[in-house]
Amino acid sequence: MATRLLDLELSNGGPLPDVPLRYERIRLLARLHGIPLGFVDVENSRGTLDPPELSATALRNLERQAWAVTLTQRLTGADAENGERPPVTVVVAATGMSGGVERCLAAIAGQRYRAEEVISLDADRGGRVAAWNRGLSAARTPIVAFTDDRSVPDPDWLEAVAAAFHPGIDAVTGLVVPAELETRAQEGFEDDFGGARKGFRPALYSRRTGHIPYRPGKYGAACNMAFRREALERLGGFDAAVEAGEGDVGAEADALQRLIEAGAAVAYRPEAIVRRVHVRSVRALRRQLYADARACSASLTAAFLRARGRERLRVATAYWAWLWRRQASPFVRRVFRRGWPPRRCLLAGLLGGLAGPAVYGASRVFRSARTPDPPGHA
Repeated sequence: MATRLLDLELSNGGPLPDVPLRYERIRLLARLHGIPLGFVDVENSRGTLDPPELSATALRNLERQAWAVTLTQRLTGADAENGERPPVTVVVAATGMSGGVERCLAAIAGQRYRAEEVISLDADRGGRVAAWNRGLSAARTPIVAFTDDRSVPDPDWLEAVAAAFHPGIDAVTGLVVPAELETRAQEGFEDDFGGARKGFRPALYSRRTGHIPYRPGKYGAACNMAFRREALERLGGFDAAVEAGEGDVGAEADALQRLIEAGAAVAYRPEAIVRRVHVRSVRALRRQLYADARACSASLTAAFLRARGRERLRVATAYWAWLWRRQASPFVRRVFRRGWPPRRCLLAGLLGGLAGPAVYGASRVFRSARTPDPPGHA
């Protein structure tokens, strides 16, 4: 069952295109004045859409979110429009997806807030983390944003990213939504595994609000992140020991975690939207689920090695809670039933979560013989 993805702007009730009947379902990203509120699913029974009717349906389902956006805009709208934006460099990691680089660069060129410079690098040369670090070294602006050739940033992406860098904010991440839902694997990744999105509410992660949070999979996704260049350079850049390969979680999770531990703050802004082409086959999905879970547990392992005293107990508790809630529990509930999601996909995530600490340790040993550790690593 393929799903057609469309945007529904609630403030103007503009026209929507007809949808071929081969799409049994339509998923609407409801937005109010450009700010995403959430998804609304409707059946595609006629092929033609009635925007007023869909808007009414979306508002019934997302009334609280719409009210929160309206109130926030009334209270802060003037400051948001007149605020000064810092110059931004965009680093694009080219992973080899056919036509992906051209599509991504075209989307960046079409930004309403233009990038000061755009650096496209081949991730096949040493991996995605190596490309990120080369881009960081070449960047000349105070803010460096990262994405890749599987991603298409929305026209207001850089505007939202740059506007979020208030004093004290050293990293900004944004909402990742699917660019297409054409295959069962893509639908399953979104509906059963949560996709790469981190929610529709703004969030702030910082040790200043209390204990250090240890939730590396929640801070943001690699295809939609930006850093103050000086802050990321102080960390020594990204650590390739937690690279996730084709996954969406990895060295960026470790970098964001290290920033938080160092006293910085990470802001999640859902209005900074990037659309991502998820892997299309079940086999590729299994590899991604394994890579994501392995990298998330590797970043927690790195945090454990950096921690001291009772803080290590907090990291260990966070790891085991994550492993049970996100990996083991879904597999146990599914193990004696057939259907979707396949047990092998759930098992891949569980194995990745268990393997992460050992794989990270082996990678550290292997890499330490060639390059020094980034500052802040145990």
